[in-house]
Amino acid sequence: MDQTKDFADLSPQALDELAQKQARELTSNKVKTNQIRNLYSTVQRIRALRDRAGTAERARADIVRQFIFLKPRLAYASARVKGLRGLRDTLADAVDQVMKSAKLDAAADNFFALMEAIVAYHYFYGKEEGLAD
Repeated sequence: MDQTKDFADLSPQALDELAQKQARELTSNKVKTNQIRNLYSTVQRIRALRDRAGTAERARADIVRQFIFLKPRLAYASARVKGLRGLRDTLADAVDQVMKSAKLDAAADNFFALMEAIVAYHYFYGKEEGLAD
């Protein structure tokens, strides 16, 4: 990822390329769909919380907290499934970039789109390899 650019300003093409790269890596590491589903569910809960929160200060703090605590969940998942290490590194870096962004909502939207694209591409590539369930 481009460290000099605000995560909110990443183009859809850059997010798509990163998602494809991660999905191919997950597939080559024989990671099954259910092994990334828990992470995806967690990200979806953060997205739902953000969508319900609006602009309330307390709710915004909870969203930031949830983003930050996604990192230990990524570490735990990658300790259990060695093939998730690249995904952990990418998403942990993305969380850090979202937290540094001057445009938190737009950066969060890019994060959500990235995660959704990774899952979709993993299903696509994994289906061919018999990894998708």
